[in-house]
Amino acid sequence: MHLRAKTTSVQKALQIICLVFILFLGVFLRFATADGTVVDHPVRNDGRDYIAYAWNLKSFDVYSKDFEAVNQPDGVAPQPDAYRPPGYPLMLRSLLHDRVDPDFWMRTVHVQAWIAVLTLVCSLWLAIALLGTWAGLLIGLLVAISPHQSIYVPYFLTETLYGALLMAALVFSVSSLKVTSSKCRCAYAVIAGIFFAASQCCDPIGE
Repeated sequence: MHLRAKTTSVQKALQIICLVFILFLGVFLRFATADGTVVDHPVRNDGRDYIAYAWNLKSFDVYSKDFEAVNQPDGVAPQPDAYRPPGYPLMLRSLLHDRVDPDFWMRTVHVQAWIAVLTLVCSLWLAIALLGTWAGLLIGLLVAISPHQSIYVPYFLTETLYGALLMAALVFSVSSLKVTSSKCRCAYAVIAGIFFAASQCCDPIGE
């Protein structure tokens, strides 16, 4: 019994070490991508629309992808539209100060790096909860080193936020099935529904 308890303790210690290593690796890769990637024209294509929505919301309380008023706080309010889903522009609005400039880009990519870390944490929790500790850690490692989990961090795109919201929704969905308390089950299910709804407001496929 003593030997079995000691073996169990060693195994748990190894699992904790592996967990910390995976999280450290995930954080390092995401922030290295955020700080080390040179984007020649960050305000372009889809990102141009999202930034325009954020600026027009902040400056005029108008939801519009018209880019003409960006960095023109005294400009004419544009006509509203509904071309893009609102979730990602609302996040950009919260990070936007006085101008769309390199500082705004750096704030955004660092926030997106932390959001990508949240996706990794959710993936780890789900894998461990559904498959067991060692299998879950292996899947977590694969998620940590996956290029697709880091590559979108330096860009003004919805994928990073969408992925984190979707994974959070899945975490609360699984949690609602695993708990025995009916009140907790209902609470987790409601929270999961909120995250699912929020993810649809950022859905890149639904644009």
